[in-house]
Amino acid sequence: MKNGVKSVLLGSSLLAVLALSACGNSSDASTNSAKKDSVSKVSRKSASKKASEKSSLKKAKATEESATEKESEKKAEEQKNQEAAQKASAEAAQSASVTEAQAQPAQQVSQAAGATAPAAQTNNAGGQNTANNTQPAASSETLLNVPFISQGDTMLCEGTSLLMALHYKGVTGQGIYQFVNSMPRSSDNNPYNGYAGEWSHNVDGTYQGMMAAPVVQWANSVGGHATGISGLEAVKNSVRNGNPAVTWITYQYAAPEFKQMPWGRAVWNGHVVLVDGVKPGYIHVVDPVFGASWIGESTFANSFNTTGMAVSVG
Repeated sequence: MKNGVKSVLLGSSLLAVLALSACGNSSDASTNSAKKDSVSKVSRKSASKKASEKSSLKKAKATEESATEKESEKKAEEQKNQEAAQKASAEAAQSASVTEAQAQPAQQVSQAAGATAPAAQTNNAGGQNTANNTQPAASSETLLNVPFISQGDTMLCEGTSLLMALHYKGVTGQGIYQFVNSMPRSSDNNPYNGYAGEWSHNVDGTYQGMMAAPVVQWANSVGGHATGISGLEAVKNSVRNGNPAVTWITYQYAAPEFKQMPWGRAVWNGHVVLVDGVKPGYIHVVDPVFGASWIGESTFANSFNTTGMAVSVG
């Protein structure tokens, strides 16, 4: 009986141990399965996130490339439009110049419009340079190509225009700030006697500059051969003979503005440039402010005929 009971008890104990072992194995298997499921889910989420990020980057890059392409197309279109506008503007300017030259009256080139320099001014020129006033052989175009000199921030448009001519003739190699030391000055602010006003800065209410006679005096005092001339034909003949001409015009070819002064009527918006070229319908000007350019002859004549005053530098 005792042995039977022992056998039963041992059997029960063995069954219990086996049950516990099976339970433990089942629990471990369940735990491992859960862990695997969890890792799998994390991996899937990570892969999904990476795929999403990659897709977003591709979309962003595509958007950026599209924007860059559109911007390039826009710039190309703007450049094309700008070039077309510039071409149209140039063609219009050329057409206007041709029209101006064709419309010019025949008598325009020979008239001085009664706006000549005073007789005393021409007589003060010293020796008359007749070669400057004779008609040379006909030529379609004459261009002396006088080198440009800037008047800078001075008031010396007369002096700078004269200096350009003297450089061209090989008379002097001075700069404007040296050349001005030999300039004749007016003691009574009369520009027919010498330079009136201050040459280095503007003075309100004062005519600043000089007329043709003191410019001739100045040129000849430094070794030049200058003479006073009058009228557009004389200017053109001077240039055709190889002699640039200092000419009195209005600033930027505007309508003249007059002011009465003790010495006479002043052109208040006057300016002085050097003429160094002529061709049918055009005058070539070297402006001490704006540089060299061809100007329509009628435009130049309307401005120049306000005084008709010039100096031929031989």
